[in-house]
Amino acid sequence: MNTRLLPCALLLTSVVVSPQLSLAQEFPATDDCLLIAGASILTMEGAEVEAPTTAQDVLICGQQIRAIGDVGSLEVPPETTRIDGAGKVLMPGLTDGHVHLNAPLDLELNLAWGVTSVRNLFGNPLSLNLRERVRTGELWGPRMWTAGPIIDGDPALWPGSAAVATADAARSAVKDQAEAGYDFIKVYSLLRPEPFFAALEAAQEAGLKVGGHVPLSVPLADAVEAGMDFIEHLQEFLPAMQAADSELQTMSKADRRKLGFSDRARLSAEGFDPKRLPEVAQLMVKHKVWNIPTFLVLERISASAQQKSEWFETHPQMRTQGQMTENFWNPANDFRLQNVTEEQLLARQRSARLHMPIVKALHDAGAELMLGTDTPNPFVFPGYSVHEELRRFVEAGLSPWQALRTATVQPARFLGQEAVFGQVKAGLEADLLLLDADPLQDIANTERIFGVITRGRWLDRATLTAKVNAVAKAYGKE
Repeated sequence: MNTRLLPCALLLTSVVVSPQLSLAQEFPATDDCLLIAGASILTMEGAEVEAPTTAQDVLICGQQIRAIGDVGSLEVPPETTRIDGAGKVLMPGLTDGHVHLNAPLDLELNLAWGVTSVRNLFGNPLSLNLRERVRTGELWGPRMWTAGPIIDGDPALWPGSAAVATADAARSAVKDQAEAGYDFIKVYSLLRPEPFFAALEAAQEAGLKVGGHVPLSVPLADAVEAGMDFIEHLQEFLPAMQAADSELQTMSKADRRKLGFSDRARLSAEGFDPKRLPEVAQLMVKHKVWNIPTFLVLERISASAQQKSEWFETHPQMRTQGQMTENFWNPANDFRLQNVTEEQLLARQRSARLHMPIVKALHDAGAELMLGTDTPNPFVFPGYSVHEELRRFVEAGLSPWQALRTATVQPARFLGQEAVFGQVKAGLEADLLLLDADPLQDIANTERIFGVITRGRWLDRATLTAKVNAVAKAYGKE
């Protein structure tokens, strides 16, 4: 949600990264094969299943899954590298559908935690360069899709945005980003209606998905009906689900615009009417809108100063964060805690918790859901927090299988990459995660990583641990 870390994008050119950290080996040749022998498989195909398919061999040659079959049933080329998968579970690699990649070392951390694809939500030319270097294998890293600069009102909320005040300026910004080669268009909170609708129309004409934040000046239904493809953080859902007599609902548009963030969150939560959940969920289904809840960032943003201080001092993942990130995350510097009353903070927390029933209603209605973390907002860790976000989906009422779909099959569908990754299936490329235990039994088992396969390249646990340790060392935290 917050991109105050955008200046850290400069780290792409300023951080000194040792070759063993980021420079990749060549992709495996087509006759260079790897066999995962005897594993149980979560293919993530089809309808929900009760258990993984047991005792399977998976043959990977080059970057592609060549064949899957019962143990000993495959024709395996000589010189094939064998990995003993007995007692382990093989599943697709994970996707983080909402990141802000600010440093090359974030690539290492994502792979170390089994994240083999990411969707970057605030891009610039450096993002395009990074995307290409990962694509060609020059850098280790997850597959990457990126938006361009956020298209926002003028003045914009964040530095580096494309600030537009007119419909023509919005169309021009979209045209520039389409020509530059960005993968989709992100719109933001301060857009006025005319440039917002113009940006949607221009993106549709360019054949690009468009979404992000529903602007404060536009009702949720109007944004969706105009063709908004995806919504981050369930932006503007709560204002759309107000009781008829709520204070926010009866307030004039002019008075609404004067509300600060905390007061808007408080009134939105106080006026929430759960009876309106099916109505809004059906709106998302009807218009095929993708919803990225980002549970974790909303939870962390609304946390108390005491809780943030505890994370800052004791969280094990803090060793993988650099000084610039630490300065931003330090509760003493947190602008969200300045001039905020306890009542306002509690309202933010209640607003964040209401994502749980909203997501359950969206799922039950058949709306599209995708996991995203919004890393590296404070205490949302690259790679690691994907596993935390998976747990939040289960806490919201989804089964582990359903939660896993939001980070595997669903992102591949959103990106039009179903024939490339997202399942364990012959013919797809090998972005895979080998676990020590079944995540269907406990979603926390996704953290029990034995190894990661990224485009056919095998990274065992020792290598993954070494990557994390090397990141900590690069930041002076051995």
